[in-house]
This record gives sequence, structure tokens and C-alpha cells, in this order.
Amino acid sequence: IGTACVGMGKYDDAFGYLARINGLKNDYFAPQMPKQITQLVNRNVDALRDKGDYDAAVELYSRYIKAYPSDTDPALQYYTLAQIYRAQQDELDGEQRREVIRKMFKVYDIIEEKYPDWDNIHYVLYTHARWTYSFFDPDNGQSLALPYYKRLYDVLEKRGKLSEQENTMIVEACQYIASDSYFQKHDVAEARVWWARILKYDPTNQAAKDALDKIRE
Repeated sequence: IGTACVGMGKYDDAFGYLARINGLKNDYFAPQMPKQITQLVNRNVDALRDKGDYDAAVELYSRYIKAYPSDTDPALQYYTLAQIYRAQQDELDGEQRREVIRKMFKVYDIIEEKYPDWDNIHYVLYTHARWTYSFFDPDNGQSLALPYYKRLYDVLEKRGKLSEQENTMIVEACQYIASDSYFQKHDVAEARVWWARILKYDPTNQAAKDALDKIRE
């Protein structure tokens, strides 16, 4: 009945029926149900996305998070919700697109606040920083992306050895902080610090070398 209700979009009824399984303490299927419920939800979310019904997909997954919060990786649940918004914005443009991105950012805010030590937090911070810059402050007049790039740098810098992708992220963070934030605001001393950090992760970075040489001159 719970599965059928999910298919009909009756999410409150669905999770009500599925929750009853948790009361069957001696039932053979009870230990398996959390995984099966997750698979059921993901399957239906994918079907709704394929039909372009992103609002229903968001509603289903939001109710699922509320009804079955993960006790192992709750940040991943929220990240999956954010990915629905990320897919939806691809279908839009203009203010409609920005509005969906704002909704995605609200989910990112939850992850960043509640789960700052999540293993994949750098993906959240990177997208939050880059898209803030691209969609809400393209001329960098307000440096809106600065706090996200700084936190991204802090997270990755503490990890020590970085993957190639992570190395690219930290170099981009340093470049934004140096050039688009501090140098643009005429804070040459701080810009110098961040250009030097670029060379720590990308010793052949010519833009950082040229900037440091120009300052010395």
C-alpha cells in the first residue's frame, strides 16, 4: 500500500504505511526496509525527473527526508535534494533559473551549517561559490562568493594530499580570492598572499607568477 501511495503521489499516506513496518520488531523484512524504502523513493524521484515534474520530485524527496532521516549519512540526503534543483535549473533561464538556484542554495546552507565536516562538503562549497559568482554577482561588486571560496580553501588545505579535481578547486579558490576579491578592492598585500598560495598547488601557474612579478616591480 505504501509503494502504491508513492506512485499516486499520496506521500503522507505512503510514509504512514511504510512507517508501520518499523513497528514490526520481529518481522523478517523490517531490517531490510530502510534500504528498500530509499530505493523506492529514488526510483520514483528519477521517474518524476524524467517527466520534467521537478516540483513533485522535490516534494517527494523532502517528505522522505522528514519521514526517514538517515542515521548514517544525513548530509547525503540533503545533497540529493539539492541535485534535484540542480537538474531543474538546467531546464530554465533568466529569473526562473535563479529562483531554483536560490532554493538549491538554501539546501546547501543546511548542509554547511549542520554537517560542516561531511566528507564531500567541498563539492557543496565549490558549487555554492562558483554559482554565487556566476549568477548573483558576476561583476564581483559585492564579493558574495568570498566566504564560500575561503571556506572551500580551509577545507581542502586541511586535507593535505589532494586529488587532481580538489587541486583544481583550491587553485580556483585562491585565484578568486586574490584577483577578483582583494586585488579588485586594492588590497595588494592580501592579494599577494593568495597568489603565493596558488603556486603552492600549481607551481607553473603563469597568471600568479606574473601578478607577483608585477607587484615586485
